[in-house]
Amino acid sequence: MVNLEQNIRQAIASDEWAATSHADERLAERKVEAWQVAAASLTGVTMLVDPNALPNPKILIKGMLPDGTEVVIAWAWIESTRQAAVITVNFERV
Repeated sequence: MVNLEQNIRQAIASDEWAATSHADERLAERKVEAWQVAAASLTGVTMLVDPNALPNPKILIKGMLPDGTEVVIAWAWIESTRQAAVITVNFERV
């Protein structure tokens, strides 16, 4: 089986990703730019890999925004387009 985490991180690094409408709303609500989420995802730590998630396999990455804010980013893998998609972004609670 192809490595889900590797596919998603490679898509992010290659700028082959999109944000769901839900993610766009959460980003705007939380005043976070999409590029910040991508950068945090490339340097962040994978917390969960769920290849059986529906409707698409997903991973959770804990990362840090440029201002030092910790976030948890949910990414899905869309096999039909071979793209990663941000599902949502949440601030990490201490």
